[in-house]
Amino acid sequence: MSSLQLPEAVMCDGTGIPRYIPDHLARRILFWDDERKESGHIIVCLQNGWSFSSAEHVDVEPFRNVTEAALAIASATPCPCTNCKETVAILALESI
Repeated sequence: MSSLQLPEAVMCDGTGIPRYIPDHLARRILFWDDERKESGHIIVCLQNGWSFSSAEHVDVEPFRNVTEAALAIASATPCPCTNCKETVAILALESI
């Protein structure tokens, strides 16, 4: 009996965001690591300025599956911490 293998296009090694994640959500992701075979989780790190919590800086979270991760990324909010606000402002100035 052979084990189920995902196509290479969706295998992730840290920075590779799966193609099936919509672009508007993928732009929020800094790091995606599919460790479901090792630890049972997908680890997602958000870009500077985004948080999984509207009350504090939470930019890294483990998820049990892709649906859970995508829903959390979709509900991510601008990070309320001073460091993120300053970083986002600096990046905006640098892009002018």
